[in-house]
Amino acid sequence: FAIFPFRGFYEFYDVEEPLIYTLRGVEIAYEIEKKFHLKIIKSKSDLKNGNIILAIEGLYFVRTIYEIRAVHRLGIRSLGLVWNKDNLICSYWNSKNDYGLTDLGYDVINEAIKLNMAIDLAHCSDKTFFDVLKSFNKNIFVSHTGLRELNNIKRNLSEDMIYEISKIKGIVGIAFGDIFLSKLSLKEIAKYLSKLIEKFPYNLSIGSDFYGVSRE
Repeated sequence: FAIFPFRGFYEFYDVEEPLIYTLRGVEIAYEIEKKFHLKIIKSKSDLKNGNIILAIEGLYFVRTIYEIRAVHRLGIRSLGLVWNKDNLICSYWNSKNDYGLTDLGYDVINEAIKLNMAIDLAHCSDKTFFDVLKSFNKNIFVSHTGLRELNNIKRNLSEDMIYEISKIKGIVGIAFGDIFLSKLSLKEIAKYLSKLIEKFPYNLSIGSDFYGVSRE
């Protein structure tokens, strides 16, 4: 369950709006849990009967590690560092100034891993991606991405990048939609993905991103 705090292109240093949307998203998640008799997973003991893992897609409200501790207390267990705009944590995939992972970003990831939270590198720039992998070797994954071998855009990962994730036993979710997989036929895409699964049998999953895909 991805909580998306980014509503409009507010200023780089704005905190209030992304924080408000994050808190609203958390409350909505708990209402869904109650209404549909689901269970939010907060620890390994919840995995047997749990249904939902709470995630944040874009840490635009974070200024210190205390915000990470706070959202952990609220039940968040996965952190997407960035979305489609740079923040104080790192640069995003289409950044005009690809500065990579910042000092705050290092501190945030270090604290999150101490809390056993997962770190999602979807939407990150190449420099951010490799900065993270140079310093951290666990709890790293990519929730939704396409493949540069099928559609060569910076939003997607290359096979070499998937290989880097596989070396630390991370997971890469393959997303649906033309922006990720290009205009190839379904048969061509399936053939390529079958070969990719043979290379990375334990590191690929479905990262559909249905909400972020057009209906065409």
